[in-house]
Amino acid sequence: MSNLSIPPYMTVQLITYHTLPNKFTFQDLLNKPLNTCFVTMFQGQKVSITRKDAKTGSLEVNNVLVTHPDMFLHEKVAIHGVNGPFASFKFHQEINELPICYKNISDGNSTIASVGSINSRLDLIKLRGEFKMLVKYLTQSGYAPFAFGLFNVLDGIVKDHPDLHTMTIFVPPVVEVMEMPSNVVNKFMRSHIVPKKHSFKHLASLPQGAGIKSLCPGKEVEITSSVVGSLEDELLSINRVAITAPDLLVSKSFVVHGIAQAFPMDGVSKAVSL
Repeated sequence: MSNLSIPPYMTVQLITYHTLPNKFTFQDLLNKPLNTCFVTMFQGQKVSITRKDAKTGSLEVNNVLVTHPDMFLHEKVAIHGVNGPFASFKFHQEINELPICYKNISDGNSTIASVGSINSRLDLIKLRGEFKMLVKYLTQSGYAPFAFGLFNVLDGIVKDHPDLHTMTIFVPPVVEVMEMPSNVVNKFMRSHIVPKKHSFKHLASLPQGAGIKSLCPGKEVEITSSVVGSLEDELLSINRVAITAPDLLVSKSFVVHGIAQAFPMDGVSKAVSL
């Protein structure tokens, strides 16, 4: 694969998605059944043999033709040239959806994936993709410090909350994430995220004192002042912090609200620049 222009941070992801932990010569691949799946080095994602013709010696992986089979062979390494990337690049070249193996398809280690696990895997891939788009959007919209912290806790959130498909995020413009210990960053970031999508209109309809559990155990976000009158004229405060940019970003999985400053939190107040 050549002539592919992607951001530097995407390069490692792409390379690991094109890398298998075991050596397979081109003949090894041809001997595998059609639709055989292989776990890659990228977050356990899989690639699949989608087409093959033993007579002509042609093979496609994820619908991408292997153009230079056995380009390099060593005792533990086999390198094959392909004519394109295995992943699709959408939304400013972010990996949004990665091809995976579907029901009743065997993998290279003879493991059969269940329909439920496949659907869950697909949801997970989509959520990761949206998360990365969100991080990029926040970085470009003046919320870079918070975006940096969000990126660092992304995998942990997805792992700890496998059934979390939608959420609301309250984003402050200034926060000194770099100065926080890693365990504090994790709690701090999760205290600004609540399950399910809550639009500004919905939050404004809640009574003063209403609480919503955050992803940080034992922490809630609380409606501390309700909107009175026109939504355009009044501010709503959460944890005594005003929402200054309501519905900043709305997607299938997220609602993001900009807030005036970070929510106060025991043990992190000195590390957060307000």
